[in-house]
Amino acid sequence: LHHKIMQFSFRPQNKARVREVFDVAMHFADEERSDGLAPFLIDLAAYNAEALTRFNDARGPFLPDTERSLVLAWIGAQRSLWQILEVTPGTSMRLLDTCTGDIVDVSEQTASQSLHVGDYVFARLMEEGTWWAIESEILLVPVQHRASLIEVLDEGGAPLDLAAWVGKMFGPITMVNYEGEDIVMC
Repeated sequence: LHHKIMQFSFRPQNKARVREVFDVAMHFADEERSDGLAPFLIDLAAYNAEALTRFNDARGPFLPDTERSLVLAWIGAQRSLWQILEVTPGTSMRLLDTCTGDIVDVSEQTASQSLHVGDYVFARLMEEGTWWAIESEILLVPVQHRASLIEVLDEGGAPLDLAAWVGKMFGPITMVNYEGEDIVMC
């Protein structure tokens, strides 16, 4: 199903939307610091509610029932900023949604080996019975970018707004004073 969604996203009639997400992010990002950003931006472009709805409208009738129900569930899934509360490496994690206060147990084999208690990650989760699963690229969020991400999410988390936020997170390093003004060396 992921392969089908990616193929659909890169069809000529949809490619412009992916390019738009990249253009917005790279407007703010520093090219030297943006290595590895492409998978996250592609995920952001292909797995937002609007893109998944277009995919479902065009390809849904041709999908098996299980895949179609999964696409419909993904349409309602929102990305959030998650704090890692517990980690069992190679098995699972317990996460706190910083926007809603919900605590979920996530079945995760790969990321649970490299993430630690206290880390904050930006990801999209899906409920799978009594457990949850991470259904997106994971982005580790440093402390200085958490408040601005929560602000974007509170405003609806539109794909282009999130792309701009990601671009700023990977933007050039700047120094400011207590008033938020740039420090100028004379």
